[in-house]
Amino acid sequence: MLVGPHAQLTGAAVGDEVFLAAGAMALPGAHLDRAATAGLGAVVHVGAIVAPHAWIPAGWIAVGDPARIYPPGEAAAIAAGLAEAGWSFLHYILGADDAGGRRGQLQAARAIHRGDGPPPPPRPDHPCHRRRPMTVRRQ
Repeated sequence: MLVGPHAQLTGAAVGDEVFLAAGAMALPGAHLDRAATAGLGAVVHVGAIVAPHAWIPAGWIAVGDPARIYPPGEAAAIAAGLAEAGWSFLHYILGADDAGGRRGQLQAARAIHRGDGPPPPPRPDHPCHRRRPMTVRRQ
């Protein structure tokens, strides 16, 4: 097995001669059989079974058993493939308040996604919103 830089391999089963290129991800429960290749930034989704000598192009997503590959811009096809495989997307919404811990974040994100309420206002005390005073160096 050869794993490129910044590739993620967590809880996945891999066969001999498997190659995960830089930035590729093999999610938990995925299985890459002998000599399978996941290109730059490719994702092997949870529970996907990749056949021997299969090649997942850069940035594409493998879903299902047996794995089918989808281009990154085909969200509807990926969602349909995940639903057929018994999986679904977890919706992560940027801007959810981080004060409530992980569970609170997910609940807030789901509420925003369902339209139960407006997104929370930005927090001025958050480090990314603080303004730093400008300093001028004179020589």
